[in-house]
Amino acid sequence: MRTDLRLAGPVLVAWAAGVAAPSASLLGRALLLGVGLAVAGLGVRWGTRRGRGAHRARWSHPAPVLVLAGLAACAVVVSVLAQDAVRRPRVWLEAIEAGRSRVELRIDSGPRSASPGPGGGARVSFAATVLEVAALGGQEVTIRSPVRVIAPGEWRDVVPGQRASTIAALRPTPTGERATALVIASGPPETDGARPPPLLKLAAGVRADLRAAAAPLPGHAQLLPGIAVGDDDAVPAALADAMRATSLGHLLAVSGAHVAIVLGLALALAGSARTALRIVVGAAVLAGLVLLVGPEPSVVRATGMGVVLLVAQALGRRGQAVAALGSAVVVLVVVDPWIAGSLGFALSVSATAGIVLASRPLGVAIAPRLGRAAVLAPAIAVPLAAQRACLPVLLLADPGLALYGVPANALVAPVVPGITLLGLGAATLGGVWPEAASALLWAATPGTWWIDQVATRLAGAPLARLPWPAGWRGLVLAAGIAASAWWARDWWRRHGAALVAIALCCLLAAALSPPTRDAVGAAARSAWPEVSIPERWDVLACDIGQGTAVLVSLTPGGGGASGVVVLDVGPPEAGLGSCLQAADVRRVAALVLSHADLDHVGGLEELLAVTTVERAYLPAVADERLGPVRDTLIEAGVPVVDVLVPDGTAAPSRIDLVEHSAEPGAASLACSGRRSGLSSCADGSRRRTPTA
Repeated sequence: MRTDLRLAGPVLVAWAAGVAAPSASLLGRALLLGVGLAVAGLGVRWGTRRGRGAHRARWSHPAPVLVLAGLAACAVVVSVLAQDAVRRPRVWLEAIEAGRSRVELRIDSGPRSASPGPGGGARVSFAATVLEVAALGGQEVTIRSPVRVIAPGEWRDVVPGQRASTIAALRPTPTGERATALVIASGPPETDGARPPPLLKLAAGVRADLRAAAAPLPGHAQLLPGIAVGDDDAVPAALADAMRATSLGHLLAVSGAHVAIVLGLALALAGSARTALRIVVGAAVLAGLVLLVGPEPSVVRATGMGVVLLVAQALGRRGQAVAALGSAVVVLVVVDPWIAGSLGFALSVSATAGIVLASRPLGVAIAPRLGRAAVLAPAIAVPLAAQRACLPVLLLADPGLALYGVPANALVAPVVPGITLLGLGAATLGGVWPEAASALLWAATPGTWWIDQVATRLAGAPLARLPWPAGWRGLVLAAGIAASAWWARDWWRRHGAALVAIALCCLLAAALSPPTRDAVGAAARSAWPEVSIPERWDVLACDIGQGTAVLVSLTPGGGGASGVVVLDVGPPEAGLGSCLQAADVRRVAALVLSHADLDHVGGLEELLAVTTVERAYLPAVADERLGPVRDTLIEAGVPVVDVLVPDGTAAPSRIDLVEHSAEPGAASLACSGRRSGLSSCADGSRRRTPTA
């Protein structure tokens, strides 16, 4: 086991190289390659140095680890250099610089709902690969470049593997991202009769049948397509938010834990068959899952982790399973270095490592305490091990601790396997026996009701989400608490059961009784604020529920200390004041209100109570609802500037703040910049401003 854990060094080095190399310059990549070669050379020199006696030529630790780490880093950097030459050819960079071109796409992921377009129409978003692009001379040039597509609702029916052409606007993406450009399609897909591969079309039909079968069911039953095949578009927004707040959001994604549950069910059904047959069954289930859900990067990644679990089954030893996991991570990062910076990849690897290393010991420890229900121990141990292993990654990605995450996962764990099995059964039967599929979905609704109750009740409990320091401070604090718990494990064995019982009683009282919940929540919030925000940020979206409240720092990475621009203020009493205080915002240089709907202007009183607003911008439209908003701003001594709204059919491409006058203290105007570079300002003047 110790030998296998030593392989963590090369794995982490390869992972770090995968994070750094894609966003590095050519010089930076050369330096990484040089460092990798130097480390490998140092390992070779260390291992071949001459010793004494019988160990004269023996390679000892850490020489092999250094060699493997250096070679892994070199392999990742070489892979980035080779793939970037294919992903970013000159003709594609010229097309992006031109800003618009005809492209032929291969759809790589199923379309998901996106924010509405400028005209309010429905839009979808999906990953794709550009196969052909029109060069400057009009000639179609073959390339192979991954992109992210935002398209009108007419693209909702495209399926992975299908090809489609369109004229689209092209926008560059930051260096290091997987997508080399953002493709904004303006019209319906032009398929020219092209059809997707038959198996992928069949899988898309199965997913559509499952959505249609679940549509007439209650709101909580819309979890079924998400839990079964990762299709969460129909899940009510409030339920989705509650599940994220209680660390149950992973149930709606095809993650490593999801694959582990499906694979575990398949292997359990295989019973006591030979190991070879169990591996064949597991491989068939993984292949079918990829086909059913779609060959999206997240699915392929999670399936790779599922293969590791199969290897662990075949080898039968946890130590060898760790080596298999490390090998899988290195292979995935070398083949696709851009996956290393993905949050989903980090969570998949962490969840799989937790399941491989800790699920069996946890199950053994839990089983005696369950008595006759000991058969449920593995169902509880698997998500508990995955949740514990994912905690450091979650703290780095989103500073905050779901206080009831582990209890929520433990409470829903007994029903998740059944829901998954019933959902997959309904998906496979939907096209051939709709009545049976509907019956299976109805049989699963008690389980989805239970998940709904657990998520909503615990999300509404006091301090459902604890703020946590961002970055390394949060990790150090978490490590300190974990070390303290390990040091006090003997005391916990004697008194832990009583403490858990008391905590559960308090939790149930707070969750089931609104007065108790409100009283405890008010007392707890006074001691521990509910919002935790990193010190350095550029753009911050406050969590105010329905509506918009976006803060833009005036200084890149400066947070709120240097002043901000506020875009809308959300609904009344939705927590904008707490967000502003947590972000250390005291000065608002510009307040921009887009329109007079209550979920965009209702939080104005909260904003004025905690900040100083230097100037406000309101749309110059005939809307009587803007009158009270204007009066409130004027009473607070805030200068108000009216902004003309473009009356053309084309929506503005950007909004600039430009100086209207050279006089000291003159008001700034929000001007609607068009592609021509001309702006229409409130006084009717036109001036040339930089365009995107």
